[in-house]
Formats: sequence, C-alpha cells, structure tokens
Amino acid sequence: PQSIDQYIGIDLRSSTIRAAALRKKNHRYEILSLKEFPFEEIPKDYLRQGAISSMNGRDVLIRHCTIPLKKSKDVFSALEFHVEPLLPYPTSQAVIQAQIIDTKDAGTNLTVFSTRSDHLAK
Repeated sequence: PQSIDQYIGIDLRSSTIRAAALRKKNHRYEILSLKEFPFEEIPKDYLRQGAISSMNGRDVLIRHCTIPLKKSKDVFSALEFHVEPLLPYPTSQAVIQAQIIDTKDAGTNLTVFSTRSDHLAK
C-alpha cells in the first residue's frame, strides 16, 4: 500500500514568514510549494491551517546550477543526478526541490533547495 503524508514547514524571519508544503510518498519527500510573505500580507488561509513543523534555515542548502537541458520534464528527471556532487550528503538522504530561473542556449538555470530527510523528522 502507498503511504502519503503531508506537512507544512514554517520559517519565521524578522519581517517575513516562509512556508513550505511537503508531501511524503513512498519514503521520499517532495516540496509542493514554497512561499514567502511579509507578516502584514500573510494569507488568512495559512493562519487557519496552522504550523505542523518548522525548520531552521541553516538546515536548508541552496545552490545555483545549470543543467544542459531545456525541457522542464527532462531537467527535473535529471535533477537528482546533476546535484549529487553539490550536496554534502547522499541524495538518498536528501529532499531536493528546484525552481527554474531561466532557459538559455547553454541549458536551464536553476536554484536548488535541499535538506536532509532526517531534518524533517525533528
């Protein structure tokens, strides 16, 4: 049987709040959404849902990279392999999410976010 768990992560800053929606499916984590809001613009729906967990910002690794592919489907299929040398931990222990910045002749420029799976369990 397939198991699906969903989580919301909250990072409180001095003037903003960051929220991440996560899903655990078949022992892997997937980041569904990343949002950042000034405190005065926090959507009321976020306040009603409540926070289930939070993550320290120093536990999140952010890297910029270029993958020499242009189709987003191909880029995300190759993402784990491509970022493996950028991570200080094995990809089997990582939650990896990327945001496409732009696509040029050389390929697709990304911002990659990662954390170790065990940091989500804290």
